[in-house]
Amino acid sequence: MNLADNRYSLGLHLWSVLTAASAFPLLLVGGTVTTMRWGMVDDAWPTSPWYLLTHWSEAAARGLAFVAEHGHRQLGWLVGGMTVVLAVWTWFTTKRRSSRRQSVLALACLLGVGLQGLLGGLRVLYEVPAGRELAMMHGIAGQLVFALLAALAISLSPTWLEETRVAVMGRSKLLRLAYLTLGLLIIQLFTGVWLRQVGGRMSWPIVLHLILAAGILFHAVLLCVKAQVLEPRAYAYLRWSTLGLVVLAGLQVLLGLGAWMLGAGDGGIAREIPPERALLATAHMLCGALLLVSSTVAVMRITHHLAEGVAERQTASAVGAFS
Repeated sequence: MNLADNRYSLGLHLWSVLTAASAFPLLLVGGTVTTMRWGMVDDAWPTSPWYLLTHWSEAAARGLAFVAEHGHRQLGWLVGGMTVVLAVWTWFTTKRRSSRRQSVLALACLLGVGLQGLLGGLRVLYEVPAGRELAMMHGIAGQLVFALLAALAISLSPTWLEETRVAVMGRSKLLRLAYLTLGLLIIQLFTGVWLRQVGGRMSWPIVLHLILAAGILFHAVLLCVKAQVLEPRAYAYLRWSTLGLVVLAGLQVLLGLGAWMLGAGDGGIAREIPPERALLATAHMLCGALLLVSSTVAVMRITHHLAEGVAERQTASAVGAFS
């Protein structure tokens, strides 16, 4: 199937990339708000999407924490609105395609962004009975939604819609390794959010977090090495995602160790946060989000673009035997 049959839309693809990219500053500001314990500087919710524009003097007078917290809300409105446009646009265009997976991904993105905004609001409204639990769910959902938006952007790209498949040996083993890496990253996401919200610098969560970090780095290197021994046409689909996994995993370990040495991982115990600790802790969280995206892309590329070479050879032999 060629690209024309799939109705590739340059505008839709660019909008999907822009929407996914807009979620990154949302994570950046949200991570900073969490690191600096600014999540409850304003206990009123909801507020208008243009609050900072119409009440800038009041917000500035209340300090940086108030501006950052409301900046996070405003970015949430922006990403939510862009996701609505992306979902509707995708639904209209995918009616002309043979595959509807983009529609499913668009629906998942829309529901995920809506749930993420609701969790953020409930965290403000119900701070006393369940604020920490809702904040943890909000942090986990944010990174998962970012990965979903990136996955949708990949599925709308021209290389994906060409539906080219390359037969390789050991595709199933490579896919299992990619799924295992992704699973470890999701578990690591839960432990990381736990350490940011609850704490546990000298308890089992930090031990598990360190073990998972070593496991992720090992599997990322292994996946990258296995991808490089594939034929060039197959490796071309995995080059950037697997190399990104290795680089980001190594950087993630360094950032995590640096943040821990500066006192990160204590939950809400410490109230005075040094700037260097805040920088490393937030960078560590953002690097984890990019790791999750890279792993998701690797799984998608292997699933969509690689075929099991042994199965194809067996089929060809069977056809030859009966001809």
